[in-house]
Amino acid sequence: MNGFRNSSRNGQVWRYQRAGSRAVILEVSGRWMEAAEAWRRAAGVAPRTDWQ
Repeated sequence: MNGFRNSSRNGQVWRYQRAGSRAVILEVSGRWMEAAEAWRRAAGVAPRTDWQ
């Protein structure tokens, strides 16, 4: 079972997806400054390979 080997990376992706969905919610509700900050935070959490 290789589930344990990838657990840390999966945790990173999960945190990134949560941060991204929070930013979307803020955008939809019109809170642009907070959404931009949430996107910046999501970018800092995301694994770098996902951005290439």
